[in-house]
Parts: sequence; C-alpha cells; structure tokens
Amino acid sequence: MKELDITQAKARTLSKKICKDFDIPECRIWFISIDDPDTLAWYGMKSSNMSAYIMIEKNWSRRLILTLHELAHHIQAELYSKEEDEEDTPHGKTFTQAKNRIATWARSNINDNWDWQSLLTKFTIGRRK
Repeated sequence: MKELDITQAKARTLSKKICKDFDIPECRIWFISIDDPDTLAWYGMKSSNMSAYIMIEKNWSRRLILTLHELAHHIQAELYSKEEDEEDTPHGKTFTQAKNRIATWARSNINDNWDWQSLLTKFTIGRRK
C-alpha cells in the first residue's frame, strides 16, 4: 500500500507531532540503508549526551508502519519502562501498552478506517522495495 510509505521528512514531522501530543522528548529519525536482512529499524534510547533516535531501512515498502512501531518503543521508554521492571521484554507488556496508544493516536490523526493494532505487528511490517 503506497499510503503506508512516507518520506524521511514526513517521518520527522510525524515524530515531532507524536512527541508533542504525548508530552515526551523529541525522537530523531533517519532513513538509512541497513545492511542486515534481519533488521528493518531500531530505536536508540536517549542518554545523557544524546537524544533518542530511530533508524529506518530506507528501502522498505511500509516506512510509516516502521516509524510508528519504533515511536511506540520511544513511548514505552519514556512513559512506561522502569529500571526495576527487568522482566519486561522489548515487545512485552509495556510495549503493548505503548503500541495501543500509538494505534489510537493513528486512528484519530492518520486514518480511522485501518486496523492499526494489526498493522503495527511484526507480521504486517512490509517488504523491501
């Protein structure tokens, strides 16, 4: 679906809006060529000297979904994850909470006819262009 592909500029605009709406620090986004067939994108949490960031495979067919999925990790890190909660996994309970909030946000701000819960799962991420 072409509607699920976006440019890097659009991803950055989307990130700014989501971060503002969720009242969390901005997350920077880059579209790059990832030379690893098992990696489509990743989220880097903020540190004392660096902002949170997301890297997205630039040759992917559904970059909007990758962007929203990784922004769910940012929400997870900023709003739900606690250092003492070592049992949670990157796609565990707190990620599910964050993903649900992103899905609700996307329904209200992008398209209310799509099943965002399903789109944000790893099975519907898309394919290389």
